[in-house]
Amino acid sequence: DSSVPTAADEASNSNTAFDDTDLLAWRESRKMALTKLEDELTSFFEAQSESNISNQSNNLLVILDDNFHLRSMRRDVYKVCQKVVASSTEEKNESDVGRNAMRIGFSVVLVETPLEICLRRNGTRQGKAYVPEGTIRNMAASFERPETDTKDYMKKFELNSIAVDASQKTSTDDVYDANEERICSCLRQSLDNPVVPPQKEVGIDPEVLQKQREQTLSNLIHRADRLLRTMVGAVGRADKTMGRTANEARKCILQRVRDDNVLSGDSDDGMYEAVIVEQFKTYLVENGGDKVRADSELLSVIDIAYQGLK
Repeated sequence: DSSVPTAADEASNSNTAFDDTDLLAWRESRKMALTKLEDELTSFFEAQSESNISNQSNNLLVILDDNFHLRSMRRDVYKVCQKVVASSTEEKNESDVGRNAMRIGFSVVLVETPLEICLRRNGTRQGKAYVPEGTIRNMAASFERPETDTKDYMKKFELNSIAVDASQKTSTDDVYDANEERICSCLRQSLDNPVVPPQKEVGIDPEVLQKQREQTLSNLIHRADRLLRTMVGAVGRADKTMGRTANEARKCILQRVRDDNVLSGDSDDGMYEAVIVEQFKTYLVENGGDKVRADSELLSVIDIAYQGLK
């Protein structure tokens, strides 16, 4: 397409660079979106409960349209769903839970487009609608696809997922029309395999349980610190200019561990460490500026360091 280079040149010359204010707004908007999701789901469940309506006769469809290129970003959404389900279940007696419990189905629809087509379409944009090419290439390189046939506990929350081809489509409506039957089938499947709340300990003496949690937390802090220091070292060796940001990521995530706010109820050992890695990578992507978004090899270095500890 001979017109693309010209459009890309114009876009490059006229686009306004993203600054720290934009990155801060992006991070805050993600938090706001998750809060909005929780509010919408909670309000819907409360309204159904008050009117004694089952979800079979009155469904709610919530669509979050985002790149979600890291699995941890998608897990954040799933954890909100778990929280709402847990809250709804606690407010019902056993007969209600069995007969008329609220259900949330979680699905991922991956809208796939080849990298070169993405770059070509991006080349026609102007201003802040134009995304730096390095950012797009890095996102493509670091993209973590949902897996529907995995036995990995870390990825099972995305079993109800499909991928649709958008290489020949230019609008959301066109993509949906071409894949309506598959998308609807995926949604129905997600309701047949609904989100379940995090498991809770029952029948254990509270004092004993508290001591167990304190010991577990102490062990987790030690493991997390060892893992984080390994990744900080790997990043520093690969790019000395990223050492400060990597260390800030270590401190931030370690504080989350101390606050017992990493897995929100899940305790699988392998999953715990993998989530730490995901959060470390996400921090670098969100706070490392164009350097990280343009250097996918830096994220690969983190994965290699993690695998070396196993």
